[in-house]
Amino acid sequence: NELLGAMAVESSRSGKDFIEADLELFSTLANEVALALENASLTQNLIQSRELDSFNR
Repeated sequence: NELLGAMAVESSRSGKDFIEADLELFSTLANEVALALENASLTQNLIQSRELDSFNR
């Protein structure tokens, strides 16, 4: 299972394209969000696994 998402950004500089530094920032931000979501999913899986394990004792 993979999480899939989208991120929309808009320039406050009317009619101006994003510069390379902006794109790098967006990429870094998207990667950080993906890692946070993956960590949350793994944490939830661990909690569920521990709960199931406690029932088997």
